[in-house]
Amino acid sequence: MEANNKAEPGIPQCGSRYNLQEFPVKIKTIVNEPDKANPSFGVSIVAWSFDSKLLATCEGSMPNCLWIWDMETMELESLLIQYNSIKSAAWSPNSLLLALCTGTGQVFFWSKQGALVCTLSLEAKDFSTQKLQWAPNGKSLVIVDRARLTVGYPEFADQESASALMHEDKLEEDN
Repeated sequence: MEANNKAEPGIPQCGSRYNLQEFPVKIKTIVNEPDKANPSFGVSIVAWSFDSKLLATCEGSMPNCLWIWDMETMELESLLIQYNSIKSAAWSPNSLLLALCTGTGQVFFWSKQGALVCTLSLEAKDFSTQKLQWAPNGKSLVIVDRARLTVGYPEFADQESASALMHEDKLEEDN
């Protein structure tokens, strides 16, 4: 996994990027029909940060939105609006770095300092990310599609991007 920021800082190699917007923003919602099989409503993703300060949630009628809540102030910290429905989100076990996927060949990273989009460098171009899970040391991610999995080792093209995303609130390693 690599985010290439050489051309312009903050712009990943895949050409995707986050646009900052001021509230209010227009959010695409799905109108649920309870009579139909498997209606999409209710909370579909809940993920606590390692220090319990942040909570990421996704609600079924707004599957493209990941809400990041500050649990100390009980306020919205950030809202990530993705082009595709969010399939999975997972916090690093030792920093305030969130990874999420949307059924594409990309993994998205968010922290209070910024966001990056990483394209998976796989032979299989049809890899569709469905689930993510961090290794206990926070150095790698298991990335699963419908029939396969891979292990990703996030490497950022410049050290500044990596430290900007991950420098705050890291757990100290035991000696």
